[in-house]
Amino acid sequence: MVVSLIHDAQEIAILDGTECLNLESLNEAYSKRLSLLHGYISVKQKSQTSRTRKKDVVNLPDTSTAPEYISIMDLVSSAKSGGVDIVEVLRDYIPIVEVSV
Repeated sequence: MVVSLIHDAQEIAILDGTECLNLESLNEAYSKRLSLLHGYISVKQKSQTSRTRKKDVVNLPDTSTAPEYISIMDLVSSAKSGGVDIVEVLRDYIPIVEVSV
């Protein structure tokens, strides 16, 4: 789902001429192209005491304090130079849910 979201956000950004992958393009891709998945993604948060499997709530970050443009290349470079996993860096900018397989 994350790959589809990023792909669609990139496509939207290219088609509307901004050529910038930001929270606005990700939100637009989520609302327009992944509308069938909204009910599946937006459900109650997982409880640790229950044995039944529940789905996690995806909380979008506050976009009022987020920078207008974030380069993924810059994020990857800073993660490599800091010896940090890229997933940890991306969590500061986009909602990421890790799923055990």
